[in-house]
Amino acid sequence: MLVEPPASALAGIARHNHELLSRCTREVFGVPLNELRRRVRRDFLAGDDRLMIVTGHQPDFIHTGVWAKHVVAVRLAEAVGGVAVNLIVDQDVPKSTHLDVPRVRKDGVVVESISYAPWWRGAFELIPAVDRDLREHFASAVRNCLGDRVGDTMMPIFLDAYTSAPVAGDWVDQAVAGRKAVERALGIGIRDERVSRVWGGPLLGEMIANARRFADAYNRSLEAYRREFGVIGSQRPVPDLRCDETQCELPVWVYRGDERRRRLFVRPANGSVELYAGGTPLGRLSGAATSDWNTMAGELAAMRPWRFRPRAMTLTLWARLVLGDLFIHGVGGARYDRATDELIREYFGIEPPGIACVSATLHPDLPTHPLQRDAVRIARRRVRDVEYNPQRYIDDERIEANVEERQRWIDRSGYLRESEPDHHAERRRVFHEIRSANQRILDVHPEVRTHLRDELERARRWSVENVEARRRDYFFAILTRAELERLIEALPATHDLAD
Repeated sequence: MLVEPPASALAGIARHNHELLSRCTREVFGVPLNELRRRVRRDFLAGDDRLMIVTGHQPDFIHTGVWAKHVVAVRLAEAVGGVAVNLIVDQDVPKSTHLDVPRVRKDGVVVESISYAPWWRGAFELIPAVDRDLREHFASAVRNCLGDRVGDTMMPIFLDAYTSAPVAGDWVDQAVAGRKAVERALGIGIRDERVSRVWGGPLLGEMIANARRFADAYNRSLEAYRREFGVIGSQRPVPDLRCDETQCELPVWVYRGDERRRRLFVRPANGSVELYAGGTPLGRLSGAATSDWNTMAGELAAMRPWRFRPRAMTLTLWARLVLGDLFIHGVGGARYDRATDELIREYFGIEPPGIACVSATLHPDLPTHPLQRDAVRIARRRVRDVEYNPQRYIDDERIEANVEERQRWIDRSGYLRESEPDHHAERRRVFHEIRSANQRILDVHPEVRTHLRDELERARRWSVENVEARRRDYFFAILTRAELERLIEALPATHDLAD
């Protein structure tokens, strides 16, 4: 389990962030930041000024390390009298449209990948609703794979809610309905908001209107991050933005339908601004739009069906400055958000609000094979060794003559190596004689070599199956209620988070 900074410090950081940002008048596209926050939070909180604890992830099947953020966010919100919000990152693209499910067999654990939707190359937000028959088929396959274990897991609750979710929304709504049912059963109530439905506003206008200045600050922030942490190359933690004399890239995705996401480029043009999705023209923003968000919002809307969505650093920048009072990352996000800290200082000229990092590892209670740590390496070495030193593995008086002959050839090989190293033909002949002697020894008990190869194959198979049994990235509802309750108990309680 990882909670950083310590649990006892999080409430104080959230309150400090709230006060810091409530006083900040640095303008974002003509709107003071504190006023922009009031506008956005009014939509979320119906006008009250409670602290908002924010986290986020893609909408597909999260593992327990991600779900731990929900538990801590909810408890921290309770501790400070606030609200916990989970941003559903539905502008991302699924790595696959399958759920990995462990199947327990007599000889170990294997993983089956079960399809939940047709293959999809576009963003999550555009995956259409899956009809009930397909969801029932998915649920049946999952139950069959889990077998007798299914009743102990939280999957029946997930699958019941998932299969009964209305078709009126889309797949993300269906999946979220299933996850929320599991969370309710475990007493964890977090508010979900889809990025596609809440992100945008003057921050997007600020980036477009000041594209080059923003991109330069963004790249300098990444450069500072790489220098501080010794990162080589321009692709980590995220790629640099590409700018030249005519156009500048922004950290924004643009896409339509089920097409692949493209990068947004901005090109100034005689007082107006041209927008491109990669090399595809999107349209032109008027000069008036470059100084007024309402005008820009209307002109961007006219470019539909193109959608403008945040990339990673842009999303956390918005969530930290505009929406929330404390953002809770996982390990990966907390790492790259050091660069966002630099961007906030570099571009906005203010001290960045603090963040938190929460993660956990909970292995499912699945059977494993009794296998020592170096078993595969040891078995591989024995398979090789039996070819060159078969006498070590065969105890039979019938091999004695061949062992003695083998030794004579080995002695001869040593003599040639020391005294006649250039006598290559003779050295090759001696090498083949040693190999022939080894083979005659093995021929006495050929099953020895077969047995060692079988041991290697079994060690490899058991090693793979043990890895599958000990994976930390299974969907959290695949674990049992008892396992998840143990995780909930281990994470900081509400009173641990109160300052």
